[in-house]
Amino acid sequence: LGRERGYLTYEQISATLDHGWIGGEATYAHGGAYNPYAFQAYPGVVAIAPHGTTQWIILSGHIAPWRWMVLDGWFSNPAGAVPEGQPRRHYMVNGSIRSKFLRQFPSGYFELKLQLGVEGWAASVAGRGPGGAAVVQPAGRVFHSLVQMEIGSLKFFWDARNVTDASTMYVPWFVMPGYSNVFRIRWGCLN
Repeated sequence: LGRERGYLTYEQISATLDHGWIGGEATYAHGGAYNPYAFQAYPGVVAIAPHGTTQWIILSGHIAPWRWMVLDGWFSNPAGAVPEGQPRRHYMVNGSIRSKFLRQFPSGYFELKLQLGVEGWAASVAGRGPGGAAVVQPAGRVFHSLVQMEIGSLKFFWDARNVTDASTMYVPWFVMPGYSNVFRIRWGCLN
């Protein structure tokens, strides 16, 4: 069974604090031996080496000193041997400002959300190349932003990724496009 694909065992223990304006969670996870498949979409990574048990430390939390401002994020890192295909010291932090403009719109009919965030990771091994050599996943940091406007049940989203046009690669040989934008509209109606 030790050579089967996937985790054979997985246990975790978490501690959570949630006190309205501040909250967090700390998790210690233990995964059994793993023999993963290579990423099919990336021909430069033809295999990912099997590895033994892995322990993970995962931290997440939020601080909201006022109802309209929130800082949240998470951090994940394997303790000990780093499995291939997973970045070390992977994190994401977001800062958000929300306003329901309650003085102008007491019904809460209009809301504006502005968010700026950063995601980063340390250099690690993405897998094995055609000759069996390690394929290094370089360290990276990417900034993103979100503008969301809500008028009743109509929502407009503008999501921008890699807003600093960093030549970062989450997967080797595939550079994240700079200034990539997604515009979305969602409208829900009740009958």
